[in-house]
Amino acid sequence: MANPVKCVGCWKPTFQVRLIGNNLREETCQQVYDSLLNNNITGLKHVAKKTQQDSAFLHFESHLAASAFHNSNVTGSFIIDGVSVTVQPIILTSGERVRYSQRGLSFAPTPTTPEREATTPTSAPEREATTPTPENETWKINVKRAIVELRDKEKQHEEELARIKKNLIIGGKHWHG
Repeated sequence: MANPVKCVGCWKPTFQVRLIGNNLREETCQQVYDSLLNNNITGLKHVAKKTQQDSAFLHFESHLAASAFHNSNVTGSFIIDGVSVTVQPIILTSGERVRYSQRGLSFAPTPTTPEREATTPTSAPEREATTPTPENETWKINVKRAIVELRDKEKQHEEELARIKKNLIIGGKHWHG
């Protein structure tokens, strides 16, 4: 798939994350983009990178998608084609770093028990769907809580954007967009 030239994340630093690594210096935008597609990164729209630059800027479909990627790599590293690169926040023109609001998403593996291993493949999904267990009840609660948190954050971002637009003055006139 071709790396798009522009996306919704262009010119929106809060929709972006920076990767740094010596191995990126010889890579093109397309090569980095293809490598990242192999990692199934949710919300990735495109990669911006200059030739002979040791960093790449990942553009996402939203602030939440950029946040989830950034905060899922809290160790500060990410593996591309078997080589570690550093994950960093975008630095704004004011010198401040972007604050990524969405916590990283990770899901614990489902434990297997001898009972589950002994069931036939056709009956296992039926049993798991109808029999509440502590594992799947906890997961449901955590997913519901995460959805509520995402909706709250989205509402906060929408209110903040409305406040900024209300106060935005371009050419001596208030902007009404």
